[in-house]
Amino acid sequence: MTGVKHARGSRKEASQKGSAPSSIPAFAVSDEPAVAESVATLLLVERALKQGGLDVGGLGALLGRPDPVVILQAEAQGFASSALRLLEGAAILPGRAQTVDVSYMRPDGHVRFSNEADIGWRIVTMLREADGDDPEGEDERVLRARIANVARCGHPLLVLAETAALPPLLSMVSDRVLQAGCLDQEIIAGTAARVGRHGLATVEAAFSAHPFDPMHLSLADLSVAIRPGMSIDRMVMALVHLAASGKEDKDPSGEDEGGGGGLGRPGDGWSKSQDSRDGRSGSLSAGDRDRQAKTRKEKDGRGSERSSAASSAGCHLVLPEAPNGYCHLDVETLAGYGAARGWALDLKADLTLWRAGALPWDQLSSRLLLSGPPGTGKTTFARALCDSLELPLYVTSVSTWLQASYLGAVIKQMSEAFETARRNAPSILFIDECDGIGKRQPQDREFADYWNALVNKLLELMDGAARSEGVIIVGATNRPEAMDEALKRSGRWETQITIPLPDREALAGILSHHLGEDAEAVVASAPGAARSPTGDSMPDRTKILDALARQAVGRSGADIERLVREARGRARREGRSLVHADLEESLAAGRPMRSRNLRYRMAVHEAGHALVRRALKLGTEIGLTIEAVSGGFAEAEIDLDVVQSPDWVMAMIAMHLAGRAAETVVFGDASIGSGGPPTSDLAKSTRLASSMELEFGFGLNLPLLYRSVENAELLLLREDALKAAVHARLEAAFALAKRTIEGDRASLLRLADALAEAGSLNAAEIVAVFNAEGVGKAVRANTEAAGATDCPTASDANGPETAFNPSIIDSSTDPGATVAATPSTDIDLA
Repeated sequence: MTGVKHARGSRKEASQKGSAPSSIPAFAVSDEPAVAESVATLLLVERALKQGGLDVGGLGALLGRPDPVVILQAEAQGFASSALRLLEGAAILPGRAQTVDVSYMRPDGHVRFSNEADIGWRIVTMLREADGDDPEGEDERVLRARIANVARCGHPLLVLAETAALPPLLSMVSDRVLQAGCLDQEIIAGTAARVGRHGLATVEAAFSAHPFDPMHLSLADLSVAIRPGMSIDRMVMALVHLAASGKEDKDPSGEDEGGGGGLGRPGDGWSKSQDSRDGRSGSLSAGDRDRQAKTRKEKDGRGSERSSAASSAGCHLVLPEAPNGYCHLDVETLAGYGAARGWALDLKADLTLWRAGALPWDQLSSRLLLSGPPGTGKTTFARALCDSLELPLYVTSVSTWLQASYLGAVIKQMSEAFETARRNAPSILFIDECDGIGKRQPQDREFADYWNALVNKLLELMDGAARSEGVIIVGATNRPEAMDEALKRSGRWETQITIPLPDREALAGILSHHLGEDAEAVVASAPGAARSPTGDSMPDRTKILDALARQAVGRSGADIERLVREARGRARREGRSLVHADLEESLAAGRPMRSRNLRYRMAVHEAGHALVRRALKLGTEIGLTIEAVSGGFAEAEIDLDVVQSPDWVMAMIAMHLAGRAAETVVFGDASIGSGGPPTSDLAKSTRLASSMELEFGFGLNLPLLYRSVENAELLLLREDALKAAVHARLEAAFALAKRTIEGDRASLLRLADALAEAGSLNAAEIVAVFNAEGVGKAVRANTEAAGATDCPTASDANGPETAFNPSIIDSSTDPGATVAATPSTDIDLA
């Protein structure tokens, strides 16, 4: 049984790294920032395990048995979905778990799991939620069939229940029922102590002085009332208020017609609570509050809505925070966001005019789709926008909507997310993983009706939101090409901005932000930091951070946040402050140790791309690096607004082959740096040369006949005229690249020297090299000021090195790969 074997293998692997942890919070909630509902969920799971006489290792062993059925039960609204999220995020079991809802199981027991290497557990789950949307699941015949389907597949069945009542059949067939009981003050006090970094005794004393009924709180309420940095008094006030609100929701006779708000609620109550606790003016203007009050009264006459309503709509409510020094997150201080930052600042100015009644809502650009690689900070941007605009942020995702599984329930989740944002306007609705909604499919495709209905519903909701004032919609995706084009048309996500991996300047800003108040100590402890005659530390902050950013080139903003957090945690465990050496150690972790010869060959390769691109006037260089984990790359902006003639396409091919040409000119041979995966230099060049013969109308044979290049690789396997024509073009382009490099060999070597020494160069430094301004000395001064060592130059290379080391050969991206900001293969002849 594959599921059981995989689970056992995961435990063996975990045991080799260390015994499984017995305390879940110690295992998963060791570093800030902590989310209260996650901490509370982990404490409930820990209690259930203790009462069942188990620890984490015991739970893993239980799930590793043949076809086990395990029930994990806690009477707390939101427990099931929260526990599922933590299970998938490796916070409960030692390793990530991939889950499939039991309703997806086929009668033959077939279930499709991915083959991702970092998945340690594959588990079938059944969620028993307080407000569940699966009426079929209550039918014993359906339940019996689902359990039988799981038994056929060989994977464990984990039931996550947040209600006391369970179907009798489920209780009878379960191997173990692990019960945590109710959400009580013990769990809430432990959550507040961990999230707020307060003493447990102090929290318990505050709770005793201001009692409240935990039974009227949901786990989402805890995330509203308990946040890092909040004082105990504020936490208690919010918990008391939310518990009272929860009681009113359950007792219709206690409804407050248009009653005042309080802590933890969006709208009026949220704005007033801001006034009362920090003395500043409310985040919403009087006009905004009037509009919100009018909208709510027209809707249900009940005043402000509590945060659990957002949770029931599949949203997580985030409220703007007051500035708190170095680490305050707002759009104004974001680094590396370019056009997205400009869009946000323009929106902020227009929002001020709208609030004053000087600008109609339809004149605001209030729809934004962010795309880019994982970890570039799309979610961080939404959080910063919340603080800058001082508006509540409702966070949801397509994957959250799809958890409901039934079409009607999914559409209901989608509608409620938009309605929650509209009801609490002005507000921001952030939708993550937008590509998950997919594209409309032909009717002959399997499940076409299901996916087409979802896309059409999202189009309808986007159109409705456009007609509603005060709702700003921000979407995020890693694959914008997977989205239906209609979603990106005017009136919907009409503004689309790509957030690339941060450049060196942006990385320095990101480092500064995440270091916060520790930045000064890090800079002061850097080797070579200047000192005044009195001995006071006077380091050059910009120079030190830039040197650290050089070592971080190729990493994302999320990578930097993690590395700073790990460095800070290491210093904390050693009982000292964060210093420069901690950051250098974190940045060096995972970076391959390359020999001087290899570094210089990579530098020559990337310098070749830059030189030919500049000489043939194909674009503007943005940066060069040989420090990235995946290898070296040359980043540039390619100018496509030119006459794309045969000569221009041949120049593009020459630019792609320039790295190989540079190695041939300098070393007399070429390495594998130009070949390898479909993104390699040779692959790009071959596709362009094939397109000239098949698609662009430049072929020497039958130029007017169009043939798709999609399957050109198969055509090129045959010995025919096409192969000869394509290779002839590649040879001509390679010769052009060699002639260009040989004509300015001095510039090539100068650029390679500087790149090998510094590890990365930005646009200004590249220009300085070409202008023969001695950038090598300037780079050396900067790196020495930051304590960098072992920076090789051309004189360090002891002859050619013809092979890369194995670790680089096995990487998904070859060390010589050229990455263009605007892909050079995307040629639009229209």
